[in-house]
Amino acid sequence: MNFSHIRFWVFAIIVTFFLSPFIRTPEQMREFVREETRVTISSLGSSWGGGVVRKSIQLFQTAPVQMGKYLFDSGTYDVEEKSKENFLYKAWSMQVMLSIGNKVMSGWGAMMYIMSIRIMIVLSWALLLAPMLIAACVDGIGQRKIKFFNYKSIRPATFSVLSLIIIPFAMAPLFYLVVPFAVSPAVLPLITSFMLLPLSLLFANSQPMFGEK
Repeated sequence: MNFSHIRFWVFAIIVTFFLSPFIRTPEQMREFVREETRVTISSLGSSWGGGVVRKSIQLFQTAPVQMGKYLFDSGTYDVEEKSKENFLYKAWSMQVMLSIGNKVMSGWGAMMYIMSIRIMIVLSWALLLAPMLIAACVDGIGQRKIKFFNYKSIRPATFSVLSLIIIPFAMAPLFYLVVPFAVSPAVLPLITSFMLLPLSLLFANSQPMFGEK
């Protein structure tokens, strides 16, 4: 059941990324990039937010991401130039197809840049929020030891229900990478704060590992 839940979120993330260019014009996509940059800097401040944007540009220019951008850019066509080269490109149907293709390819390239910004945001928040997550896990393990010592049992059904609650929170940072509208980076610590109690209870009701009591 949990693996099906995870597959659903992975599928939703992939579909959201590929559908993003279809809901905006190229000019709206460029404005989306500018708005994401503004939101990042205004939310995190000029020092932190500006550093994130600069690092995201460096990430965007690294080999794997730049290769993807190159593939997207190479998929775009100059409709007027192609019309001069071959009479087939003069047909209105072909020009419509090329225009749609240009819109989609440039949109995916813009989404990759936005994802670069958001990856740097997630990594920077992860360093700050990791102690809170570790503390929640340690607290849950302590509760499990006390519960097992007193009652000699745990509740697998509670573990299953809590795991279904935790999965959307755990997948939220990945979904945040492809959300097709500007989102404040402050949403990540908010999501983490809602996740702490269920995470602690999840560990409190997990099976002891390696015969641990």
